[in-house]
Amino acid sequence: MLERFIPRQRFRYALLALVGLVLAAVTMGTVVSGGPSSFADNVLIEASRIGLVDVDDLSKHSSQEAASALAEARFHEVEGDTGIAIEAYRALVTAFPRSVESVDAYLDLGRAYLSYGQASEAVQALETYQRQKDRQQSSNADVAADDALAISDFLLGRAYRETGDVERGLAAMERYRARQTPAEPYVRLEMAEALLSAQRFAEVQDLLEPVTRADLPATAAARTREMLAQAAQGLGDASAAADWLLRAAKADSHVQRQADLTYRAAVLYHDAGRTLDAQRLFLSLVTEYPRLAISAQALDQLDALQVPVSDYFRGDIYYWLDRNDDAIVALDRLLRDAPDDDLAPQAFYYRALAYRDRGDRATAAASLREMARVFPGAALTADALWQAGQILEGLGQIDEAIASYKQLTTSYPSSDRVESAFFRQGLLQYRSQRYADAARTWSILAASASSGTSRTRDLLWVGKALLAQGQSDAARQRFDEAARSGSWDYYVLRARNLLDNAGQPGGSYRSAQLRGLSDADLAEAAMALAAWGARSRQDWATPDDGLKAEPAFQRGDELMKLGLRDYAYGAFGAVGEFNRLLDRHSTDPATLYQLSLYFRDRGIYYLSINAAYRLLQVSPVRSQAEAPTFLLKLLYPAYYARQVDDASRSFGVDPLLVLALIRQESSFEAAAGSSAGALGLTQVMPSTGKSIAQALGVGDFHPEDLRQPSRSVPFGAWYLADALKTYQSNALLSLAAYNSGGGNISRWLQGNPDRDPDLFVESISFGETHSYVRLVLQNLAMYERLYLY
Repeated sequence: MLERFIPRQRFRYALLALVGLVLAAVTMGTVVSGGPSSFADNVLIEASRIGLVDVDDLSKHSSQEAASALAEARFHEVEGDTGIAIEAYRALVTAFPRSVESVDAYLDLGRAYLSYGQASEAVQALETYQRQKDRQQSSNADVAADDALAISDFLLGRAYRETGDVERGLAAMERYRARQTPAEPYVRLEMAEALLSAQRFAEVQDLLEPVTRADLPATAAARTREMLAQAAQGLGDASAAADWLLRAAKADSHVQRQADLTYRAAVLYHDAGRTLDAQRLFLSLVTEYPRLAISAQALDQLDALQVPVSDYFRGDIYYWLDRNDDAIVALDRLLRDAPDDDLAPQAFYYRALAYRDRGDRATAAASLREMARVFPGAALTADALWQAGQILEGLGQIDEAIASYKQLTTSYPSSDRVESAFFRQGLLQYRSQRYADAARTWSILAASASSGTSRTRDLLWVGKALLAQGQSDAARQRFDEAARSGSWDYYVLRARNLLDNAGQPGGSYRSAQLRGLSDADLAEAAMALAAWGARSRQDWATPDDGLKAEPAFQRGDELMKLGLRDYAYGAFGAVGEFNRLLDRHSTDPATLYQLSLYFRDRGIYYLSINAAYRLLQVSPVRSQAEAPTFLLKLLYPAYYARQVDDASRSFGVDPLLVLALIRQESSFEAAAGSSAGALGLTQVMPSTGKSIAQALGVGDFHPEDLRQPSRSVPFGAWYLADALKTYQSNALLSLAAYNSGGGNISRWLQGNPDRDPDLFVESISFGETHSYVRLVLQNLAMYERLYLY
C-alpha cells in the first residue's frame, strides 16, 4: 500500500533522467524518433503526459524544466527528504547535462550525499562540480572569489576525510579556511576532527587554541574543549585531558552530557594519580545526578576505591535505576542506623515510592501517610501526601484518597501541589456521585485559580457537576463562562463542545487547504507589525541589513551552506548560532518576524515556530484566540503538506489530525530524536517502525529512514490510522494509545468503552500522555480554524 504513493516523485525523477538520455541520443542520431511505437516517442509521450516536457518545444523545456527541477530538488533537501533530493539532483544532471543548473546541482548533490552518509559519492559529485565550474569560469580570472566554489572546497574536505583521505581533506578545508569566512572557527573544529582521526594530537592543540577564545554557543564551545581533552589524552597527559573535560562540562548546557563529561574526567584523574580529585568528582555525580545512569557507574567506582557513600544516595540511585528491592534495603538501613540524619525524610519518601514501583501499593501509601506524621515540616511532605492520594485513588480507596488530598491543602497551603490536590478532591467526589460537594470544591478552586487554564478546567467541571444534578441552565452558564475565557486551550474547546452537544473529534479523512502564508496574510503582517511599533518595510520576508550584519546570523547562514546544521542551530538540548540570535532578539517584534520567515525558508521549522511564539508573547495580542492569521499560520504551519495529504488520503486519516500530531511530537523537525529512541517527525520507535514496514510490505527498512519525512509521515499516519480503527475513530483514545501504547487504554477506560471523555482524560495516570492528548486536540482545533474551508 505504502509504495503506491511514496515513489511518485522517484518515478518522476527516473523518467526525467530517461528523457535526458533519449534527447541526447536523438541529438546524436543514435535513436530516431519516428512514430508512436518507437521507444523514444513512448518516453517523450509519457513525459509530456505528466508535464515533464513540452514535445512541441523541447528547447523551451530544457531551460525552464532544468530550473524547475533544481528548485524542486532543493525543496526536498530543505524539508529533510535527502534520499528523494539525491534522486532529483541525479535526474537533473542526467537530463540537462549542459545546463547552468546541472553545475549547481552537483554542488547540492555533494552536500546531500554527505548528509546521507555517502562520502564516496559526495567526492565524485563535488569533484565534478569543481571541474565544471572551472570550465564555466575559464574566462574569469577571479575564480577564487566564487563563494560557491569555496563552499565546495569545504564539503570536499569533509568528504575526503570521511573516506579516510585525511591529507586531501585537510588541504581542501584549508583552502576554504584561508578565505576567513564567518564560519572559520567551525572549520577549525572540522579540521581538528580529521587530525584526531589521524592521531596528530599536537596539531589539534595548535589548531583549536584560538577557538577557545572565540565567543561560540554552548554546543560548539563544549565540543572544542572535548577535542582538546582527546588531544591531551593522545599525548599521554591524562591530567590535562581531565581538566579540559571539566571545562567542556562547564561549557555544555545539556545535563546528560555534563554528567558524562564529568565522569570521564574523574576516570582520567584516577589514571593520572589524582585520586582525591577523582573521588570528589565521583561523589558529585552520585549526589547531583542520581537520576542518570552514569551515577551508578560513579557509585561502583567509589565502592572500588572503598570510599563510604551515604545509604541515602545509594538508595536514591537504585530507585531511579528501578532496582527497587536494593533501594528499599539501602534506605531502610539509613532510617534504622541514622534516624536523625538530615536526609531521613527523603529516604522515607523514596523508600515508599520504591514499594509502590515494585507493586506493594498499600505499604507505599501507608508509608507516605506515616511520613506526614513523622516529618511534618520536611520539604517533601506535601509531595508525600500527593503521592499517597494518587496511590489510594488507584486502589479504589476514595475516602482515604480525599483525606490525603485534604490534609495536603489544609496543612501545606503554599505547596505547588495544592491546586492539583483540590482538583482531585472534586474529581473523586464527582466519581462517587457526590455532585454537590464536587461543585463546591471546584467553585472554590475556580475563584482562586493561578492560571487561566486551571480556572477554565475548574469551571468546566463545576458545570458537569451541576449538570449531573439536573441543573442544566446553571451548568450552561458555567460552560459559557469557560468558553468565553479568551484563551484557546483544551478545556475551552471542551466547554464549547458541551454547549453545542458536539461529540469527540473523529479521525476520518477530510479535504483541507494546506497552504502557507498568502499575499493577504503578508499584507496583514505588515499592518500588524506597524501597529506594534515596527518601522515600515516593503519586504519583510528578507532579513534587513542590520540583522544580516550580526556575527551570529552570518555564522549561522554560512554553516547552513556548509551542511553543519548542528552548529547552525541546536535542536532538543543543543545550542547553536541561531538559538543565541533568537534569544538576543526575543523582545523585538520586527526581527522575530523576519527570523520566523528566514528559518521557515531554510527548513528550520521548529525555530520558525519558536520565533513566532515569541512574537506572540511580545505583541499586544492577549491570546492565540485573538492572534492575526499570519501569526497563527507561523505557529501552526502546514509543512510537509504533500506528504501529509498523500499519506492521510491513503490510510483514511484526517490530515489536520496528522499535522496536529506532528506539531506536538517534533515541531516539524525532521531529524528529531527523543531520549527514548523515537525518531522523525512522527516520533516512531525503531521497533514500531520495523513492524509498520512489515505490515506495509516495505523492504530494506533501517531505523534512520524514520528521519526522512517520506518515511516518517506515512509510518506515523498508518500507526495513527491503526489506532483509530481499534478505537472506532475516537481521536482522544487513539492519541492516548499513540503516545503511551494501547495496553494502558483499557485501564483508564475502567472497562467502559463509552466512558465520559472528560473522566477518561483525568484518569490518564501518565503526566506526559495527559498533556499530550490535550495539546494535540488543541492543535487540531487551531488547524481546523486555519485550513478547513
